[in-house]
Amino acid sequence: MVIVMANAGQSLARAAAAARPGGLAVSPLGGPKRFPREVNTVYAGTAAAQAGQLDLLAHRVVEGTLRVPVGADSAFTDARQALIDLHERHIQGKITITF
Repeated sequence: MVIVMANAGQSLARAAAAARPGGLAVSPLGGPKRFPREVNTVYAGTAAAQAGQLDLLAHRVVEGTLRVPVGADSAFTDARQALIDLHERHIQGKITITF
């Protein structure tokens, strides 16, 4: 399994190439459903930043109005299943992965 946090679309292909044949590439960003060598993908949400979002989030933290529900806390060894469950909507809220 390869977890990629910064690359999307075809740029994700370089990272997915590091997965073993039949492996899995996991990303919060979008991209192809499958890569060469039968590497599958799980996309857990979207992350499209827009100007002003960070300022808005910081303001909400200061106000105490930003709440982030954590639906699961998983060990790194269980990260694959946690991300699949998040993708398939079995978990509501965010997941934390403990290394």
